[in-house]
Amino acid sequence: MALPALLAGARALALEADLDAPLRIQAEAARVNEQTGISSYEGRVVVTQGTLKVTAGQVELRTEAQKLVEVIASGGADGGPLAQYEQQASAAGERVAAEARTITYLVNEERVRLAGDARLAQAGDVFTGDLIHYDIPQGQVRLGSDRKAGGRVKLQMAPQPKPKPKDAH
Repeated sequence: MALPALLAGARALALEADLDAPLRIQAEAARVNEQTGISSYEGRVVVTQGTLKVTAGQVELRTEAQKLVEVIASGGADGGPLAQYEQQASAAGERVAAEARTITYLVNEERVRLAGDARLAQAGDVFTGDLIHYDIPQGQVRLGSDRKAGGRVKLQMAPQPKPKPKDAH
């Protein structure tokens, strides 16, 4: 299966350039605490950095030594729409898209954790479950469900392209 190779390519092609891009935040309200390195944003929050885009009702950013280390996005206090994450995954413009009640992006570890009604899509493959861990450098997706509530994980894999026939010359 080519999925691990596809996911591993996301790091080299998107994240390195994105980390060098300026961080932009739009929100209806903000609280910034320079001493703790924690800033909170509320109300139709949009965070962008290069090809990375996070939208949510609430977002908390954590920094260390003035570098972004963690982004926590949620649907908001009123149980609003799911938080969303998207990022370019290849030079060809292919995108990774995810949504969940809570999205935690650990910048240094290059990991994304999706909790609650989680969904991750890339290259025609779709993963759904209560909990999804997406390890970008390793190209691994782990899924979990709420077994007590009868939850199930679901995977939809895109068909592999058929090899092109060789000329019979």
